Amino acid sequence: MAGGLYADEARQEGLAIAMPSSNFPNSKVGAGFNSDYMWRNNSFHLSSAELLDGMTSKSFVWYVMVGSWDKALQFSKKIGLKGGAK
Repeated sequence: MAGGLYADEARQEGLAIAMPSSNFPNSKVGAGFNSDYMWRNNSFHLSSAELLDGMTSKSFVWYVMVGSWDKALQFSKKIGLKGGAK
């Protein structure tokens, strides 16, 4: 799962984040955009809801990518694939 904020229509200048959906195999993942009007910042959030029993550890992996959306998308499609990005 990936998303980002880009300053130009060609999506060459911006910031993207990605996380493997396998972090939350039993739950749906979602994303949202938000604007902080007080500080005039835009933000993008990846999220998921999953119950934990309080005794189990949970790994959470995410990546921050600066640059074009095309490269960020290519990278995010390889996350978790055998022989792909880890």
